[in-house]
Amino acid sequence: MEKRHLTNTAQIFIPLQLTSYIYRFYNFKTSITFVLVLISILFMNTLLAQQTQPMLKGESGYTFQGFENDPLKTRIYTLSNGLKVYLSINKNEPRVYCNIAVKAGSKYDPAETTGLAHYLEHMMFKGTNKIATKNWEDEKVLLNQIADLYELHRKTDNDKEKKNIYQKIDSISYKAAQYAIPNEYDKMISTLGAKGTNAYTSNERTVYINDIPSNELDKFLKIEAERFKTLVLRLFHTELETVYEEFNRSEDNDYRKSWKSINEGLYPNHPFGKQTTIGEGEHLKNPSMYNIHQYFNTYYRPNNCAIVLVGDLDYDKTIALVDEHFGDWKAAEIPQFTYAEEPPIEEPKLFNNYGSQAEHLYIGWRFDGAQSKQTILMQLAMGILQNGQAGLFDLNLTKQQKVLQLNAFDIVYHDYSSLVVYAVPRQGQSLNDLNELILKEVEKLSTGNFEEWLLPAIINDYEFKQLKQFEANRNRAAFLVDQFVWEVDYNQLINSLQQMQKITKADIMDFAQKHLNSNNYVAAFKHVGEDPNIHKVDKPAITAVPINRNEKSDFFEEFEQISSMRLTPEFLDFKNDIQHEKLGDIPLYKIHNNNNASFALYYIFEMGKNHNKDLPLAFNYLPFLGTEKYSAEEISKTFFKLGVELKVSSSKEKSYVYIKGLKHSFNEGLALLEHLLAGVKADSNAYVNLVDGILKHRNDNKLNKDFLLRQGLVSYAKYGAKSPLTDIIDSEELEKKDLEILINLIHNLKKHPHKVFYYGNLPIELLKNEMTPYYNEEVSESLPQPVIYPELETSKNQVYFTHYDQKQVELMLIAKGQPFNKNVVPYIQIFNEYFGAGLSSIVFQEIREAKALAYSAYAYQNIPDNANQSHYTMGYIGTQTDKLQEAIDAMLGLLNNMPKANDQFEAAKLAALKRIESDRITKANVFWTWERNKKRGIDYDYRADLYEAIQKMSFEDLEGFFNTYIKAQEYTFLVIGDKTKLEFDVLNQLGEVTELNLEQICGY
Repeated sequence: MEKRHLTNTAQIFIPLQLTSYIYRFYNFKTSITFVLVLISILFMNTLLAQQTQPMLKGESGYTFQGFENDPLKTRIYTLSNGLKVYLSINKNEPRVYCNIAVKAGSKYDPAETTGLAHYLEHMMFKGTNKIATKNWEDEKVLLNQIADLYELHRKTDNDKEKKNIYQKIDSISYKAAQYAIPNEYDKMISTLGAKGTNAYTSNERTVYINDIPSNELDKFLKIEAERFKTLVLRLFHTELETVYEEFNRSEDNDYRKSWKSINEGLYPNHPFGKQTTIGEGEHLKNPSMYNIHQYFNTYYRPNNCAIVLVGDLDYDKTIALVDEHFGDWKAAEIPQFTYAEEPPIEEPKLFNNYGSQAEHLYIGWRFDGAQSKQTILMQLAMGILQNGQAGLFDLNLTKQQKVLQLNAFDIVYHDYSSLVVYAVPRQGQSLNDLNELILKEVEKLSTGNFEEWLLPAIINDYEFKQLKQFEANRNRAAFLVDQFVWEVDYNQLINSLQQMQKITKADIMDFAQKHLNSNNYVAAFKHVGEDPNIHKVDKPAITAVPINRNEKSDFFEEFEQISSMRLTPEFLDFKNDIQHEKLGDIPLYKIHNNNNASFALYYIFEMGKNHNKDLPLAFNYLPFLGTEKYSAEEISKTFFKLGVELKVSSSKEKSYVYIKGLKHSFNEGLALLEHLLAGVKADSNAYVNLVDGILKHRNDNKLNKDFLLRQGLVSYAKYGAKSPLTDIIDSEELEKKDLEILINLIHNLKKHPHKVFYYGNLPIELLKNEMTPYYNEEVSESLPQPVIYPELETSKNQVYFTHYDQKQVELMLIAKGQPFNKNVVPYIQIFNEYFGAGLSSIVFQEIREAKALAYSAYAYQNIPDNANQSHYTMGYIGTQTDKLQEAIDAMLGLLNNMPKANDQFEAAKLAALKRIESDRITKANVFWTWERNKKRGIDYDYRADLYEAIQKMSFEDLEGFFNTYIKAQEYTFLVIGDKTKLEFDVLNQLGEVTELNLEQICGY
């Protein structure tokens, strides 16, 4: 996944995601994580028409809607221009999470210019007639000329004439770029200490995201008000190149193909099914700046938008600030969206797609939209099918290992909704057979072939999830955006659990008989094979535009003069912040949960695959096993009835067994966990199926380009042929494994040194008393010595290449640096922000903004997880084969000659300092931060050192770091792409080229 506003094109549904939407991020922080998951649809699904809510008045005189028994304490204001403002207070940290939502998704795209809403999202980060311009009056003249030329280009069918027009567009665009200041919006937002600056476009909405320190709210709103009132399409053709790249990448994504088919089948007459969010290739090649402006002027109006602010705020002061900055935004009449009602689906609609990735299956059913009672019935039906522990899919398919992977999720829109199942077949299992297995379980809903206790247990599970999800500001904001877009009564949403409790088993049966059966579904079968329908958008050549990185607009100059109070950072004191007791020889740690009545209990073992390759195998085996007293299915049911979730995991260095749930179920959940660990018994059939699944998963990995590049090739570059990735149990040994070895590993887990961590509200003495009966044996086993995988020196330039059938080529470069050194971490942090990982970084500006050489490009130095590991300089380029040479040259040029931009350096420092000042590590994260620090040999809150060092840092210091640790390095280049299309002369210039086969990089 990738980073930033230019993505989130169409909604993508990745197999492992159980949620309705995901954010796609386009640059480096792929592990962020950040993905940003929208809240579970459990709150969304109600019904009925909007109810009249009494208006209240705050101290500032603004009227608002407030709601009883609202856990979010939301106030909904409506300004005189129609702008909705949602405010929700959460004082956990001095930050405010902001979503600005526009009812302007791709369903509003004109049929002749699809992709328009998404492309407009990109352009919203390019500035206004005040932001990001040196001279608007002169720039405007050239931008108007470019817009006229695009209209000529769009209206002619003569290829030669189109090419000539585009050359004129390119020439004038270069002149216009002399006045542009790329990424100025990002620079300003960054100086506030913002995090997660992003946006996404989906079918019914475009949402702009920021997470800012609460003391910077005034300045933040000033920027946002400016950019939402005025649209300027500067740097249009370089950004269009980016969208071309995004389109081409989507053509290599088999999951997109499946999702497109599902939508076409479910919504044949609605824009959901007739056009994609990213748009048609021909439309992207023939854009209209006029149409984009018209779209903006039509839909980006206050009476079609909502500002959602969640966090450390004051209701009265905040609404006054929003009104001050947005109150003069002019309202306009919004065209009403109309659509013809879809005819019933009366027989299965089947689609077959092809591509390089592993085969999979999607099945979907269509229902009415968010305001219909069908959505809450759909949500409960989905819970009966799959809840992670005791659903029909969980017990009858996943637990029985009849499928390799199976996920159900729901999609809710204003107009329609759907329930979708994603599945991966086992070895030798056909997609047709997989389809039939799933449909047989779905049919049990109609016949009532599920237990009575399941429905109330699902509602209890949703209650627990609600508690956990509303702890995060981003989930609260997403929930409020949903309410705005769906136009569902807020009281109905926050009381959805009570609505669920009124649903009976008979209601579910009746609903399934009518709407969820084996006659009215759509299925997309994804096969491995060549896709004859790939459509690649050819991109015209462009001239690189100037960056002007040392320039500032008048708006930015004035913005910098606005003072704001600085926050005082707060650092952790682990000795006092974490309670400590003993369970015999075992340390017991506790963080008090002040937020709700939930708990989490972890058994943490300082050993993993590197210590014993059987350990991950045993942990993967455990969920399919029972005891003398309970079968595996009965254990899952019992945990679910209690409202407790059991999870196990084992990585290279650590293993975890943990339970989570509501406070009242702690004792019973703990007893069941201990019973399982002590009494688990072998099941030979379960093991045979487990091995079969492992081998199928390994084969599927060979078809996964992200796995091959980011894990396989990276691991090979770091360690060589024998690595933590490739040093695994081979298939023959797996099949002959003595099962008692695995069972004894589980039985004896607690005889090894480990630690216990509890997050909840039991007093630590009471917690100790509850757990002591399970700690009556002394630790008798020592930790096994781990296998050490020496890191290879990067002594020369070399290239490792792996063939993969795709349109794009992806390249990573990697160089081993110094052993972990905490003293260089402050320089790494600022280097990454300034140089290669931030939205306004040098690499982003040069490769993406100026030259449009890659859809995604970044470079950074990592901070290793462990004190015994090294720092690595890493970079990435994802581009088309014909641009590879130029993109590599640009990247290596920057890595050997870091441009100097003092203002940008100071902005990077300021951003880092403000984030530290406003970040608060709270709740269970206090313990996990301590754990991470200890792995690096640090037993205190290292942010204090970072804060002090960054304050003192000069550009000369950063330059010294660059010259010592980055410049003039040798690199291992990792390349994945289609060897029939690659120009190997380009790779040969980098170093000796070695083609690695799949067995070499995967270990099997």
